[in-house]
Amino acid sequence: MKWKVSAYSVLETITMVKAMYIRSYSQPSAKDEAAAMEALESIGIAHLAYQSCNSISGGELQLALIARTLVADPKLLILDEPESHLDIQKQKIILQTIKKLVKEQNITCIINTHYPNHAFYFGDQVMMVSKQQPVIVGKTEEIMTEENMEKYFNIRVKKVETEIEDRTFKSMIPHYLSEATQDSQFNL
Repeated sequence: MKWKVSAYSVLETITMVKAMYIRSYSQPSAKDEAAAMEALESIGIAHLAYQSCNSISGGELQLALIARTLVADPKLLILDEPESHLDIQKQKIILQTIKKLVKEQNITCIINTHYPNHAFYFGDQVMMVSKQQPVIVGKTEEIMTEENMEKYFNIRVKKVETEIEDRTFKSMIPHYLSEATQDSQFNL
């Protein structure tokens, strides 16, 4: 079953952000629509402007909603799991788009993610939160440790680094993945 989000087009959905600034029974101006198109272009989805929000993919809708926030010219974006429920290709596009916005439009971004590897990708600072532990905040490299992952999330991981095209990438690999391959009930 596909959930119906909106019968509005992507452009209409983005332009609605301006509704709080216009008088009752007024329509968004040409300037409002131009700002919405500019936001769509900056995200790279201007080709979706006249499609119904019901007809685009979840990743495209997520990008449209990010574009919608840009129309309000934010200085801070707070995103709650912007990559969840998306396939790996759409996750990549969402994460790259957010990183591009932070750099090019000088926007501060706070992201809640359940993917440790995405914390490494964004980089600067990280906060770990757990009901049983005090909140810790600091440089990603200092906070994202094997010990903290076990302490805060009760999962053993191995932090690995790899070089790809002269860049170092960090990742957390859960121990249960190696344990599962040794247990015949998990072999496919």
